[in-house]
Parts: sequence; structure tokens; C-alpha cells
Amino acid sequence: MEFADYVVDLCFMTYERGGLGADYAEGAGIGPGIVGRKQRRFIVNLEVPPTLTDRTSCHAWITDALAQAAAIVRDSLSLKGKDYPADQLAAEVVELRDRWVDHINSTA
Repeated sequence: MEFADYVVDLCFMTYERGGLGADYAEGAGIGPGIVGRKQRRFIVNLEVPPTLTDRTSCHAWITDALAQAAAIVRDSLSLKGKDYPADQLAAEVVELRDRWVDHINSTA
């Protein structure tokens, strides 16, 4: 098995009362989802707060959410999926967060 065989899926869920997936998204917060052993996928659920109404609050939330997702990958995968390269996958999420921050700073 190679590192490239494993992935982390970031599932951004938006909650709108009565909307598609509302029953599942409401109250999900940011937390670990399932570990797909055959597909080698780990899902992190990220409920997007409905209170985000401007770019600044969205930027800050996404930055924090990606940091939390990296910690979840590192901490949860080591317990749930022993075969998973948890530290390497968490580093990929941190790299994504860093690229996001660089993008925000370059467009400000």
C-alpha cells in the first residue's frame, strides 16, 4: 500500500431548515466521520454555521475549521484506522490550510 492510496474527504455541510440533508447536517459541528477501509477514505464532517454572513467571518471560520480537521485526522485516525498514515494525511490538511491563508492574504 502506498501513501497516495489514502485520502481525507472534507465534507462541508450547510444547514438550512428543511433543506437537502438538513436532518444530517444540523448540529454536526466539526468532527470525524467514517473510515472507509476498502476505499481508504476518512471523512471529516464540517458543518458550516448559518451565521456566516460576510467574507471576513467565512475566511476566519474556514481557517479554523481546517486546523480542527487536521487535528481530527491526526488524533482519530490513529485510533480508528491503524493502517492509515495519520500524520501524513494531517500534514496534507495543514498544507491546504496554509495555502488557503496565503490565498486570503494575497487577495486582501
